Amino acid sequence: MKKIKIDNHLKKNLLGFGAILIGLGGLLFLIQNPTIFRSQAAPEPTPKEVKLTNLSENSLTVSWLTDFPTKGLLFYSESNDLLKKQVAFDDRPSQPSSKIHHITLKDLYPGKTYYFLLVSGEERFDNNGRPYEFTTPATPAATPLPPFILKGRILNTNQMPANEVLVYFSFNNSTPISTLTDKNGNYLLNLNNSRNKDRATPYLVQMNEKGYLLVADGETTVVKPIVVQDNQTLTDITLTASPKETNAETESTLKSPPSFETQLWPASPVEEKENWLTKIIKFFKRIFSFNKKT
Repeated sequence: MKKIKIDNHLKKNLLGFGAILIGLGGLLFLIQNPTIFRSQAAPEPTPKEVKLTNLSENSLTVSWLTDFPTKGLLFYSESNDLLKKQVAFDDRPSQPSSKIHHITLKDLYPGKTYYFLLVSGEERFDNNGRPYEFTTPATPAATPLPPFILKGRILNTNQMPANEVLVYFSFNNSTPISTLTDKNGNYLLNLNNSRNKDRATPYLVQMNEKGYLLVADGETTVVKPIVVQDNQTLTDITLTASPKETNAETESTLKSPPSFETQLWPASPVEEKENWLTKIIKFFKRIFSFNKKT
């Protein structure tokens, strides 16, 4: 049998071609299995502590936290396929990248069911494979209730005003309400915006009734029991960085757990069909993002 001699130039070409094939094979494998690379690359902007608050006949607020600052918005629709979707942006005019997200849907119709997806960073998230949903109350109260005001100030660990911090309030038998602190750390809540657990009727607040204030900044969560008075100003609340202090304060209140039952199922990424070019582009974007962070 005659031995075929391969010159050096051909060897180099074959080796180069082989390296290209191996590289493409590895690239396609990582594209098909993105979680392998994802664990080492930039963290996912997965929403946490998703809550529905401030429910009324015409509006609703959706809030959540993320592990790192990112932009957030909502896609929502009266149809569960969200083909004719609308977009709702963060309540803050500056639309910041933040760990805190607070978005209010407005101009809704009474007695309608709405569906929505969370958009965090460049990813869309649903409720374990299906859109989140809620139904607005069918009819408003016959006589609007007068304001029942609760206000105060939140301080950070340096005893400075905590700007743009989430503040929730709920009674055991009411739906929760929420707001964001202003640049001076101040918040103001109208407790008569709460609704009964059936969500159909407004909640009638009683003097000296016990409720719960929950404050979250994406790093620390503080829960305080409150015996309410009308037009009440609470003492300053500090978001302590010490887990022991926070837990000690929280544990004493959780014997009568607050009614923040509108926390939804953990958000999960929306599975989308993508062509190979889109996957390659996303793959290199992840690499670029990872290299920038390292």
